[in-house]
Parts: sequence; C-alpha cells; structure tokens
Amino acid sequence: MHGPLPATATVIRQVRRMRTQRRMSAAALAEALSANGYPTTRAVLANQDCGRVRTVPVDFVVAAARVFGVTVGELLEDIACSVCRGEPPEGFTCNTCGTTRED
Repeated sequence: MHGPLPATATVIRQVRRMRTQRRMSAAALAEALSANGYPTTRAVLANQDCGRVRTVPVDFVVAAARVFGVTVGELLEDIACSVCRGEPPEGFTCNTCGTTRED
C-alpha cells in the first residue's frame, strides 16, 4: 500500500489542520464525528493521520464538515496532483497539473 490517494490526503490534512487550530484532541474529534453521523474512534483517526488508509468514506467528509462548520468543498480545497502530489522536483513543472516548483 502506498498511502492515501490525493483527495483523501487533502481531506485528512484539512481535518488535521482544523482539529489542531481548535486544540481538539483526536478522541474529542472521534466523539464529535460520531455525534454527527459517522461513528468512529480515535484509533481510526490515528490510522488516517499516519497514512495507513488509502481512502475515506464520503460520510466521514460530510460529518467532518459538520463538526468544523465548513462546507465539504472547503475540506477538498487544494487537492494534490496524483502524479507530483503538489510538489514537483525543484526547478520543474508537472506535466499533469502544471504546478511549478522554483529553486
């Protein structure tokens, strides 16, 4: 297994960022997600954060959006390219997404 797919990686990154900004523990997030229609545990969230999952269910995305008071679209912002993952080598431009990384 090679880690999360691009959309999943983006959602996990956004959820982690929002949780950290709110000083919310993983256990508290698991409780909030469960209360918003996505029963889960802190261990499941830890597996996501560590890249042990390739995808997350759409129900997770919807529940996370509810917990953080954002739209589903906001959780999907900045989806990384599946080829360069948003970070082409320095001095190169990804032929797939057009992202350029300067020296």
